[in-house]
Amino acid sequence: MVVDTYPDFLKYTLGSENNLIINGSPYIKGNIYAGNRLEISDTAYYTYLDQRSFLSTPFELDGEAHVQSLDKLVYKAQDRKELTGNEVTEASIISADKVKIKSHRSFVEVNVKSSFIDKVQEAVGTGASRQSILDNMNNHSLAAYLTSNYEAIFDHTVLPPKPDPADTTEEGIQALEEYAKAVNILTNPKKSLVYAGDLTIDGTELTGINYTQKTSSAYPDAKHYWYIIDGNLTIDNYGGPTPIDIRANILVTGKVQIRGKVRFDSTICSEGIKCPQRRRRFHHSCRGCLY
Repeated sequence: MVVDTYPDFLKYTLGSENNLIINGSPYIKGNIYAGNRLEISDTAYYTYLDQRSFLSTPFELDGEAHVQSLDKLVYKAQDRKELTGNEVTEASIISADKVKIKSHRSFVEVNVKSSFIDKVQEAVGTGASRQSILDNMNNHSLAAYLTSNYEAIFDHTVLPPKPDPADTTEEGIQALEEYAKAVNILTNPKKSLVYAGDLTIDGTELTGINYTQKTSSAYPDAKHYWYIIDGNLTIDNYGGPTPIDIRANILVTGKVQIRGKVRFDSTICSEGIKCPQRRRRFHHSCRGCLY
């Protein structure tokens, strides 16, 4: 008998509650899980100039593949027929000792929406209504609900268009001050924060998110601070030589897109992660890197 409270979904480097499809030649260190089919292909599907797919080296797994049955294990190669079941292990694509049968019934799933509501309740504290939070999430009015009913608990601001720094008029100076204040609230929050709309952390104007209180004994409530975005979050450091630091626990009602070098000390709960090829539901804790 094994008594374990560690959630199943955190035991895997990569996984899906339905089909797990791996294209190209990733080196995966750790276990993977497929709730239905595990499909592996030598072909990496992406667009570069006028070409749309490339043949790459074979898939490599340093860990175990947990599948529903051998019949659900599929390997596709460009230069030979599709292999299934025992054929995959016999061809040493994944060695037989690394393939484990794990019934979907014994997999402890995560309810993303319920977890999201739990964390909003944690940020609000005593008196938070789960039903009201859910209703406003469904109506895309969570930010308005939180800022109107719990204004003292949350910081909130709107990032205006960046003013012209050459404008030295009274109005121009005031606009620059308001812009700098909004940037400071968004990058160095002092308590739980709510942002209405889509937010982009670009490493230039918004250089990152840093809750300095997280490790300070002077702020015992800091562990309950949440950065809530009622919209989509984009962290875009594409081509930037220095990683963006994201040091915050973040809730996103929409999608999350991440590009370039980013360092995380975060728990992120969102409707999904968006990448160029697919969209996946996502709930993950990370330290140092995302995956």
